[in-house]
Amino acid sequence: MKKNKILFWIIIISISVYLIIHFNKYKIDNSTGNVKLFLTEFTNESAGESIDKVFYLSRIADSNTWLAQIQFESGDYGFVHFKQGWNQKLQFISLNKEPDVTYREYKTNKGKYGVVLGQNLNGEIAKIKITTVSNQEYFIDVSNETVFMKFKKLTNNKQDMFPTKFTFYDNDNNLLD
Repeated sequence: MKKNKILFWIIIISISVYLIIHFNKYKIDNSTGNVKLFLTEFTNESAGESIDKVFYLSRIADSNTWLAQIQFESGDYGFVHFKQGWNQKLQFISLNKEPDVTYREYKTNKGKYGVVLGQNLNGEIAKIKITTVSNQEYFIDVSNETVFMKFKKLTNNKQDMFPTKFTFYDNDNNLLD
């Protein structure tokens, strides 16, 4: 009987410690306003650069991975990676500045996804052809978007899907420089 009580208390303490750690790790509400508030505080403390806008806060498919596309007050663009806990709150993973168009891969609890992020500020780009290392080609439409974030589920047997080349086309399907 005494062993059962000790085991019971060990289980209760273990669960309590796990919950405290989880709730401290995943504490950002998954709304654009709360993400912007967190990022403003984070960037002011660490980089001394403020966030001007949060364009998107998007969940990759129905997974535990979220991305926010942002603009700094300096005019630079970037994106932020978050993970969602079972308490539906987010954990900050990373903050990156981006070139005009960039590609990243994310492993989620629903599989691997390729993400193309970027900006089309002058509106000239209508579609982008992505050519991968293995010479596979994918097209994405960005004709009506000034800032975009596109997801594509990758098959598990595809290794190294990183693009080797982006090719840009206008609305008339003409190649852009």
